[in-house]
Amino acid sequence: MKTKIRPINPYIQAILHDLGLLLHIPAAMALISLPICFWFGEYYAIWAFLVTAIASIIPGQILYRSFHETGKTRLRHAMIIAALSWGLIPLLGAIPFWVVASYLATFPQTSETVLEFQYFWNGVFEAFSGFTSTGLTVTLNESQLPRSLQWWRSLCEWIGGVGVIVLALSVLEPNMDAEQLYYAEGRSKRIALTISATVRRIWWLYLFYTGLSILLLLFTGMPLWDSINHGLTGISTGGFSIRDDSIASYSPIIQLAVIVVMTAGAISFPIHYKLITQRRFSALWRDSQHKALWLLLALGTLILLIENHWFFGSFLWLETLFQWVSALGTCGFETVDLQTWSPTAKLLLSLAMVIGGAAGSTVGGLKLNRVVSLYRAVLWHFQRLGSQPHQLMCYRVEGKVVTEAEASRVIEAAAVLTILWIGAIILGVIMLLHIAPEYNLTNAIFEAASALGGVGLSVGITHRQIASGSVYKDVPNDYWAENAIKEAYEMGFMSSYPGGVFRPNQGITRADALVSLMRVLDVPAASPTASTTQTTPPQRTTRQANRRPRMFVPMMSASLMQPIIAQIRPAVAATPTPPSFNVSEYYTDAGNIPKYAVDAVGQATNANIVVNHPNLKVLNPTQPATRADIAAFIHQTLVSKGRIEPLAENVEASRYVVGRTSSKN
Repeated sequence: MKTKIRPINPYIQAILHDLGLLLHIPAAMALISLPICFWFGEYYAIWAFLVTAIASIIPGQILYRSFHETGKTRLRHAMIIAALSWGLIPLLGAIPFWVVASYLATFPQTSETVLEFQYFWNGVFEAFSGFTSTGLTVTLNESQLPRSLQWWRSLCEWIGGVGVIVLALSVLEPNMDAEQLYYAEGRSKRIALTISATVRRIWWLYLFYTGLSILLLLFTGMPLWDSINHGLTGISTGGFSIRDDSIASYSPIIQLAVIVVMTAGAISFPIHYKLITQRRFSALWRDSQHKALWLLLALGTLILLIENHWFFGSFLWLETLFQWVSALGTCGFETVDLQTWSPTAKLLLSLAMVIGGAAGSTVGGLKLNRVVSLYRAVLWHFQRLGSQPHQLMCYRVEGKVVTEAEASRVIEAAAVLTILWIGAIILGVIMLLHIAPEYNLTNAIFEAASALGGVGLSVGITHRQIASGSVYKDVPNDYWAENAIKEAYEMGFMSSYPGGVFRPNQGITRADALVSLMRVLDVPAASPTASTTQTTPPQRTTRQANRRPRMFVPMMSASLMQPIIAQIRPAVAATPTPPSFNVSEYYTDAGNIPKYAVDAVGQATNANIVVNHPNLKVLNPTQPATRADIAAFIHQTLVSKGRIEPLAENVEASRYVVGRTSSKN
């Protein structure tokens, strides 16, 4: 008796058929990337992309040809296809990282940045971050990646920004109902009569704005290769960069141009279409969610400016505007070290990352249309409370009158997703606090909101450490001050710039130099209970777990670290921290001292560390510190620790030591 083979469920056949079709997308991306290998002479990367293409085409063709649609599909089947494609395609996208790293590992000069991708899961993380246009990265130094991998990261974010299903609908013909697939990826509005025509217009708009973004960045002075990559990742609101410090090292003009690109990415495609076809700028603020976008951009920037002025003593105009646009537009580009910002500022940015930009654009987050719906729900609730008995309510959505049932469905959909979103953030925060206990609750909320919203801004929880032990990407193993920088970080008074870079040759202000010195004076000595017979040094993880909370401030150049650490560290515990000096009663420009530096300046003054030349009562806290300033500060620091003798009273330089001179007057 023969066993009767049951046919495969027709819905499953349709799902597998269209999934096979979608798997052709990474193959096409890999083949498109081949000219980059020839352009830069990176012929070894050709095999990486060919392997990716083969690994995509073979299973794609098997699924596509083996299964066929045999029945009408529903929305839930389209959502299954979307989920499976977003899970499988990044796995294929990780192949170039792994193949290139495995090949280059045979050469001794290969950077540690590339070697890290020998571990396949690092490539998986990078690919998932790219295709979801998140922007979080495990890359140590983006500038050390081969050009082919820099391009691959940018291309993944560019494709992911608009969506692989939208791409498939525009160039392929899946059996699944196009409208169901379109809605399954979170889109709803059309800009044409059919879904196929809509997605084609979306892609033409996307190409058009990508080209404009590249030209704008090129025109403002960004190099060509940088413009291409940042144009792709900017308009897709992805945030991958080819610089180690994201956008921080570019000029203010270029940063303003990037703000324009990020803002364009946060505007929905239907509005872009109306703007181009109807040539009416009023389309940018005609609907409620775009009114909310401009309101939040302006109001959020203003509030963040006030917070930064309160915390730093300076408005930080460009830095504040850039970070707020990057957070609300869920792009993830950075120009500052967000670890140095106040907890309130980080929570404000977290809120922006949860909200996101306009629905129908490339942004992540909840989307403004849902936020506006929740706002309407609050208004309707209070209107019902104030209405008279038997009085009818009028529900309007985008100027259209809807029934109470329709209004309830809109509110219900927005509320359910918001609750799920908040629940996911809470779960993420709990996990991060267990995985990285050295970070506080504010930082955990920030990182969870960034990851869930597809943003990419980070306070350092997700970035990797280099094998030398330093968390700074631009401090290689053989750097002359690497040990001093590592020790200073462990002692708790060093910070990074965006992307985890240190910039060892960059200057700082006089106020920040004093803050750094006072952090050195406050470093506790090693525990006296340590065994004197111990021959094996403690592991780095132990030292990190026991280190004091870090005070993140812009750091002095690396050349200043070794004399401070070598000569001050043994006697730190013997000298108590002096009481704070009332700077407002002494310095004529005390109002210019950033708030975070006031106490440190007061303590430094009271410890006879501050040296002001030529005017004793003018600190000039925001001016760059000269080599003479730093030398004088270090000299007085060593005096305060009893390492060297103080200057004699008949020496002219002693006239400029603020605390010492003021005690005589």
